[in-house]
Amino acid sequence: MYRLIQRGQDGVSWPCPKDMPPLIHQLLTRRGVASAEEARAFLHPDESQLHDPLLLSGMAEAVSRIRRAKENGETVCVWGDYDVDGVCATAILMLFFQSMGLNCFHYIPDRHAEGYGLNDGGVREAAQKAALLITVDCGISCAHEIETAKSLGLDAIVTDHHRPGDVLPGCAVVNPLLGGYPFDRLCGAGVAFKLVHALAGLDAAMEYIDLAALATVADLVPLTGENRVIVSLGLERVNRAPRLGVKLLIERAGLSERAISAGSVAFQLAPRINASGRLGDARRALRLLTASDAGEAAPIADELEQENARRRGEEQAIVNECGKMMESYSLLDHKIIVLCGAGWNSGVIGLAASRLVQEYHYPVVLLAEEGGVCVGSCRSIPAVDIFAALTSVADLMTRFGGHHQAAGLAMPKEHLPAFIARLDEYLAAHTQPDDYIPELEYDLDWPLNRVTENAVRLMDRLQPVGFGNPSPAFLARAAVESARAVGAGGAYLQMQLQQADARIQGVCFGQGRLAQEIAGTTRDLLYAPSLNEWRGRVSVQCEVKNFLTEPLPSVFARFNDKYPRYLRAFLTEVLYNTELNSPVARAGAVSRDELKRWLEASPQGTLIAAATDDGARALLAFLEENGLAARADAFVGRWCADRTAMNAVCLCPRGEPVGRWRHIVLWDAPPEAFGPLPDGPLSLGPHRAENSWLNDPPDVDALRRMYVSVRRFAASPVSRMTLEDLERDAARSGGFDEGAAFQMGMAVLCRMELIDLDPNEARLSVPPGRKASPDDNALYRRLRIIADYAAKKE
Repeated sequence: MYRLIQRGQDGVSWPCPKDMPPLIHQLLTRRGVASAEEARAFLHPDESQLHDPLLLSGMAEAVSRIRRAKENGETVCVWGDYDVDGVCATAILMLFFQSMGLNCFHYIPDRHAEGYGLNDGGVREAAQKAALLITVDCGISCAHEIETAKSLGLDAIVTDHHRPGDVLPGCAVVNPLLGGYPFDRLCGAGVAFKLVHALAGLDAAMEYIDLAALATVADLVPLTGENRVIVSLGLERVNRAPRLGVKLLIERAGLSERAISAGSVAFQLAPRINASGRLGDARRALRLLTASDAGEAAPIADELEQENARRRGEEQAIVNECGKMMESYSLLDHKIIVLCGAGWNSGVIGLAASRLVQEYHYPVVLLAEEGGVCVGSCRSIPAVDIFAALTSVADLMTRFGGHHQAAGLAMPKEHLPAFIARLDEYLAAHTQPDDYIPELEYDLDWPLNRVTENAVRLMDRLQPVGFGNPSPAFLARAAVESARAVGAGGAYLQMQLQQADARIQGVCFGQGRLAQEIAGTTRDLLYAPSLNEWRGRVSVQCEVKNFLTEPLPSVFARFNDKYPRYLRAFLTEVLYNTELNSPVARAGAVSRDELKRWLEASPQGTLIAAATDDGARALLAFLEENGLAARADAFVGRWCADRTAMNAVCLCPRGEPVGRWRHIVLWDAPPEAFGPLPDGPLSLGPHRAENSWLNDPPDVDALRRMYVSVRRFAASPVSRMTLEDLERDAARSGGFDEGAAFQMGMAVLCRMELIDLDPNEARLSVPPGRKASPDDNALYRRLRIIADYAAKKE
C-alpha cells in the first residue's frame, strides 16, 4: 500500500518563457519554482546566489576570535567528526588555517571508543596544546564539554548544523538553524565553507568548494537553495580539476571516464570516505583529502577501497540478522523498530537501519551492545521526527543528537525495555496510522512516445539531483511485452515496454523475481527515463521505479474473467493439503459495520480473504459503497506477503502466508475452505456465497458414480501433462461436468485410497479390491462442513 502523490500540486502557476522548453517549465513548477526569475537562478547557479556569511548567528564573533588567534600566535584545535561531512569540514578549516599561517591541529574522535561529539578526555587533551577550540559538524549539544574547555582556559567556537537542544553552549555558536539565516539547511562542511568566506572572502572559500559539495551530497541535506549552488560549483571543480585525494577515489571507483554527478558522490565516493571512520580511524580519510603527495595518498585510497568492501559485508550480515529478528517482531504492536545486537559494528548499523526503513517504512533504531552499553543509530520516515522522539526519552540516554530523519545515541542496556515502551507511547500520541503509508512521488503523466534522447538531455538541466531535488519521475501505462531476470542471481528485470506506437527498453533493479508475473501484462509504471550508451550507440530506456498497484475494480475484474483457472489452482491446494484448518466454532463473526470501522481506523492490520467469485463481487460492492476501495491492496491467487500487515484483500489465495494481522476476515467461507492461513485472530465474514463450489460438494451417490467412471478411465491410461488435463478427460469420459464438484470428488476418492492420484505428476491408477466409507474420511466431512456453512443465511 502506498499514497501516490504528484509533486507541487500547490505550486504557483507562472507563464512559460519563450526561451524555456515546456517540459523544463513543468518540472520546475513541480519543484516549487514560482517565477521566471527563480527558474533562471535554479537553472544557472552561480556565486552571486551565495548569502553573506555574516548573516549567520555568531559568525562575526567567531571571525573576530580567529583573527585574534592569528595575531597572537595562538594554536587552534579543529574538532571534527568521523563521517564525510565531519571529515570534509575538518579538511576545509585545516587547509585554510595552514594557508593563512595559523598554528592548528585536528582532533577527530574514535567512533567506537569515544563516539560522536566532544568528550571531556579529548577536551583536556586539546587544552594542553591549544588556546582555541573550533568544532565542525558537532558541538551544539555539548554545553557541558564547552564549560569544561572554558574551565581549562580553552576558548571555544561551535560551528554545527544539527538541531540545538534547550541549552546552547556558552560560546560563539555558528549554526544556520539559529538567528534567521536565509537558508537553514547547510551541512557541517557548508558552515565551515561559510566561515572561510567570512574570514578571507569568497575567492579564498572557493578553493574548498569541492569538499563542501562532497559533504553536502553525502549528508543528505536538500539540494536546493544555497546547497544547490555549492554542489553545482563543487562538482564542476571535481570534474575540471579534482584534488589529489578525490582523484584517487574516482579512480578506485572506476569512474575516471565518466562525469562525476551527485549520484556518483552519494553511491560511489562518499561510502569510500565513510569506510575510514566506520571500520577504523577516520583520520585516514582526512589525510587523503588533504594530501599533496601521491606516494602518501595512494596507499590510503587502496586501504579505503578494501575497507569499503569489508563494510558492505558487515552491513549485509547485520541486515540478515535483523531480518531473522523481524520474523518474531510484531509491527502491529509497535510504532518503531528497535533491534539490539551484540557484536554489531556501531559504525555500520546506520546503513543497515536505512535499509530497514526502506523495507518496512517504519522508523528504525539499531543498537550495538557491548559491555552493557548500547550505541545506536536511528533512521526515520518523513512523518516521524526521530530527534523529537528521542528528546522524549532523553533521561534514559547518556547522549544523543541528530536531525528530523537521523540521529545517534548511547544508553545503558538495562534501559532498553523502558526505551522501547516509551518511544511506542510517544509515537502513538504524536502520529496517525496513515503516517506509516509509504508515499510515491511523481512529476507528470508522460507517455512513452515522449521519452526521446532530446527530452532526457533536457532533464539534465535539473542537475544536481538528489535529496530535496529528486530525479524527474513519470507515470505511464504500458504493456510489458517481455521480461527476464538478468544480472548476478537474476537480481534485476530487463523488459520490452510498449505503449501505442512507442517501444522502449526498460529495467527495474532488485525485482528480477517478478519476471514471470509481469510478462505479458499491462501495468501502470512509475519510471525515470535515462540514456543507455553502449559501444558508441545511444538509446533511451526507462528505469521502472515501481509497478503501481492495480485499482481494486481492475483486480476484481481480472479475477472474475479468469475465475475458473484461479479456482482450480486454489482448490488443488485446499483439497490436497494434509493439515486441516481449525473448525468453524473457533472463529468469531464480524459484521459489515465492524469491518468498516477496522478499515477506516487504520491502513494496517486487516486481511480479508474470499474463496468464491460471488463473494468477490459482494466484497467489491461493500468496499466501493463505503468508500474503502483505497484502504486495501488486492491480490489474486496468492496471499499478501507483507510483514508490515497493511490492509489486504486476497482472492482464492494460495501459497505460504507471510506476516501477522490483527484481524483475518474469511469473507465468504469458513477456515476449512482455505489452505494454510496467515497468523492472527480469525473472524467469519458476513457474506454467504450462492451457487458456488461451497454449495456443491459430491454426495455419496455421486462419489460412487465417479469411482466407476474413473476406474474405467484409468484402465486405458494416456500420458497427460497436468492435473487439470487429467481431471478434464476423466470427467468427460464419464459424462460429468469438469468443474469444482468433480475436482472435489477426485480428491475425496484419493484420500479414501480408492484411487492413487499424484497431483504433481498427473498420474492416476485404481488399486483393485479396496473399499471405504466417505463418512470415515476427514476431507469428505470437511466438505460437508463447508456446505453446511454456505447454506446458512447471513
